[in-house]
Amino acid sequence: MAFLGTNTPVINDHMALANQGSYSHAQIDSFITAINSGGKVYYGTQASRPAATSVNAGSVYFPTDGYYPAISNGHTWGVQAIPGVAVTNPPSIGAFKNLNFGTTTTLTADGDGLLMTTLGASFTVINAAVGVIPVTGAYSLTAGIDLGLYSGGAGVGGAGICVTDGIGTAPKLTAFIQHYYGNSFTLCCSIINCTDLATSHDTPFQRVSVPPMASGKYFCRIRDDRTTNLYYEISSDLRNWYTLYTQARTAWLVPAYMGLVTYQSSVGLSGTQTLAFIKLFHWSFG
Repeated sequence: MAFLGTNTPVINDHMALANQGSYSHAQIDSFITAINSGGKVYYGTQASRPAATSVNAGSVYFPTDGYYPAISNGHTWGVQAIPGVAVTNPPSIGAFKNLNFGTTTTLTADGDGLLMTTLGASFTVINAAVGVIPVTGAYSLTAGIDLGLYSGGAGVGGAGICVTDGIGTAPKLTAFIQHYYGNSFTLCCSIINCTDLATSHDTPFQRVSVPPMASGKYFCRIRDDRTTNLYYEISSDLRNWYTLYTQARTAWLVPAYMGLVTYQSSVGLSGTQTLAFIKLFHWSFG
């Protein structure tokens, strides 16, 4: 770890040291604001980042090995995955129940978040990592995700968030995902009702993806009013939300768990044809 100074005017040089490419104007503004509040600028590997309590509030850390920059509030590091948006760190891996994980699906701590990765094969495979919903009252699952997809042919490699009715071997599930549509390579957003972890039932919602989803880095949530409906929503800033679809709360399943999901289908193709990964940088549930 190296210290680059306080209130220095050459912040662009400091950012270059992070070796992460260019930064948006909004991101630069958020860094300058933090530094002007009394922080300092540091850089180094993610593993060398000091404890947030050991640096001044407003200090900025630029990892040199591909992780997100972060700003300290004096207590914790706040990941700057999306410029100027304060995020909540995901829980530990132990907070999730893994459904249908095999040798090609992993959920790992990735230094500044969690990473779920799945390689698909020549049949439908649905994998999920979920947590139990609150006992009473309205609630929502909000996830900040950095999404990566690859489709090698006429297949679907998708990922996002989900709601299930259980954690057994064959729970019903509704997936709120982005994916490539067949061999057209059109990026789509779909809501898919699944009979179990290998069978889709129907797709009540499917549209071509638009920003912020099309950018690959965005916030999504499933909101449950506990009485009538489930709402599937997206946002770029955790403040302004757009409802894509509303589903009667128990029309397909009785909600019991929510979490991450990957959805792979390469019907008629042999071998590994699709890849989906979710970098989870924000998580709020309740």
